Amino acid sequence: MYSKEETQRLKKEFWDLFSSKTGKIKEESGSKKRWMLGKTGIKGVSLKFVVDKKFVEVALEVSNKQKRGLIFQIITSYKAVVSQIIGDEFIWDNNYRVLVDGGEFTISRIYIKLEDVSYFNKSDWNDIHSFFITNMLKLEEAYKEVYDILKEGIK
Repeated sequence: MYSKEETQRLKKEFWDLFSSKTGKIKEESGSKKRWMLGKTGIKGVSLKFVVDKKFVEVALEVSNKQKRGLIFQIITSYKAVVSQIIGDEFIWDNNYRVLVDGGEFTISRIYIKLEDVSYFNKSDWNDIHSFFITNMLKLEEAYKEVYDILKEGIK
């Protein structure tokens, strides 16, 4: 088991190395890659890197309480287009349960999971980083493909 300080140091090292790898990816403009993550342009829609002790995920999450169903319905109506970009390995879940501060909430998610890896194990880091980069690039591209339709559809 790691102490709190060791865990913080390991997390920092993990993300610093990841940042150095993504720094080699260039945007169309030629600048360093900046992940979209929470800056999707639609409230309650975010792209996430999820790190757990036994797995990692790349996800698009819809948590907007008022428009969650509508947003996910619009994305799902373009599932064929989105799946051409992200592939069939991603899981589409309109009723994903999450625990936050002791409360349970339902969100919608499109995600892919890599199991049996841990950021506590440095020998897994290359696999995790490759998984993150490959799948987040796809997810961002797919989101950009449906963004205008989503924005118009939720007015």
